[in-house]
Amino acid sequence: MKEFFEYFSHEQIIKLLCKYRLKYAKQRHKIHLLRDVSLHKKTLDDFHSKCICPPELSSIMPSRRTWLRLNEDERKFCKSSTDVAIESLRRTILTIHIKVKAGSISAPEWYLNLMEFIKKIQERINGINDDKIQTPIICAIKKENIKDCKKFRPIAQYKLDDRIIIGQTARYLTAIFDEQLLHCCYAFRATIKGKKVKTHHDCVDEILEYRRKVQSKNIWVTECDISKFFDCINHRVVTQKFEDFVNKAKEGNKQVDEKARIIFNQYLISYAFNTDVYPKNKSGYFLEKGFKDGSFEWVETELKKNFYPDGMDKERIGIPQGGALSCLMANLIMHEADEKVLCTNHQQNICYLRFCDDMIILANCKEDCNIALNAYMQEIKKVFLIAHAPAEISFYNKDFFNKRKSKAPFQWGSKKNHNHIPWISFVGYQIRYDGCVRARKKSLKKETQKQKTEAEAVLRAIHAHDKENLNAHSRKSLKQQVHALESRLISMSVGRHKIYNYKTTSPVFCWTNGFKKISNHSVCKAQLRLLDRNRLRQLYRVKQELKELNKVSENPDILIPLEKYFGAPFSYYGFLNRQFKPKGKIDK
Repeated sequence: MKEFFEYFSHEQIIKLLCKYRLKYAKQRHKIHLLRDVSLHKKTLDDFHSKCICPPELSSIMPSRRTWLRLNEDERKFCKSSTDVAIESLRRTILTIHIKVKAGSISAPEWYLNLMEFIKKIQERINGINDDKIQTPIICAIKKENIKDCKKFRPIAQYKLDDRIIIGQTARYLTAIFDEQLLHCCYAFRATIKGKKVKTHHDCVDEILEYRRKVQSKNIWVTECDISKFFDCINHRVVTQKFEDFVNKAKEGNKQVDEKARIIFNQYLISYAFNTDVYPKNKSGYFLEKGFKDGSFEWVETELKKNFYPDGMDKERIGIPQGGALSCLMANLIMHEADEKVLCTNHQQNICYLRFCDDMIILANCKEDCNIALNAYMQEIKKVFLIAHAPAEISFYNKDFFNKRKSKAPFQWGSKKNHNHIPWISFVGYQIRYDGCVRARKKSLKKETQKQKTEAEAVLRAIHAHDKENLNAHSRKSLKQQVHALESRLISMSVGRHKIYNYKTTSPVFCWTNGFKKISNHSVCKAQLRLLDRNRLRQLYRVKQELKELNKVSENPDILIPLEKYFGAPFSYYGFLNRQFKPKGKIDK
């Protein structure tokens, strides 16, 4: 177990800074792709004005053009292009550090700024500097990516040095507390060397395993969703839970560093939803941002009625969304609910899984399912959280997943039987009673919207509506424009691989990687073909919009390679059907 100060070594801080820097480099790259296809003045102006790296980060990092380039052998140790870029930046900093220490070069200004930045952070950790975590900037993000959406989610953005301190403190505390968390907790777990990191895919495996081993064909399921989870957490409650975990760690001969405790408390002091966010609804905040009738939603009436009859003026409620310590707090405050559910008299007959504030319970009889649900609901009330009332399920229709966030126990089985529900939903997947696993419809809709957004971005960059000046606006020929867009859509769907290595390359940062458990079933194949068709539809749309583009590329060297093949290996259906075909055959 590493000591607290080890999380703030030069190496650890630089590694984290490299990840932050790459985030802005990737945003810049997206704008660069549009600049690369357009000569229009507005697109060029956007390239120079948008996604600029914040001064506090750019002043302590080397210029992007000076990053070292890894050779082919060095790239083999990196899992993705993101890892390649991070390692490239890290080696650039290390190389300059070695040369400065050897006296072969004078220290660049960014290097001096970086060393001073790291020194200040370490002084704060060692108690030399008494600076505290500052109140974050609140950014309003639409809950849904639609034009008329008026409901917003508050995302907290902390200063760079505060973010590093918060993030590393969260890693330290998570490593100490992880062994106290139960197996049913799947979100925000510690990364332990030699042990597999829990993911949402494991939840699907757990449900399918329970379905296989349970003797009875009758399986009852219940789900419960907490309303405004992060915005309703009481600071007093989460502080008490934190102290409980600290005391249990002591019993296991693990001492929590006092500085980590101070930072935990400073983090809570820096933000409260009821004082720092909710009042913005009446302050003209949204009008200043250009959003008419926008608001941050809350369950103020329900909270007052159930927990704060005398008012909430003296309470601090709500923790930051976007802060690393908030993820840890979520597990701390839900831990006792996990224990109560699994300590019921019939725990051996149930399967209980929780991913942050989402949970699902499966049991082989309705009574056990109800007992577990009631135990969960009672613990939720004890920590001052509001759960959506479980709805009684009597039939299955197309609105089953949309209108019922919490569900009373229902029977999971074939819809041929009276009142049986064929599908259950959890962590982005939908699982049928016979073992078929598909992506939920909302995930498909989100992906098709992303495909449409990519196509629209190209058309806007070229200003395709101005047909008369289309050739003057475009930097490339029609064939090259379509090829560039198709390459981006393929990368977004199945990752970056070639026709010669697609069978051995594992996808990273793409849609298929997020849905590895989808079954080789006709229902799922239809979903994936829908995504492929929509991708082709967007490409056809771009071709039609740009059909009057007859320009020859200014750079004759930019040609589409003849050996490039965009077929099954680069499709949603082809990749998942090949890579993740289940061992057992599922009946249609």
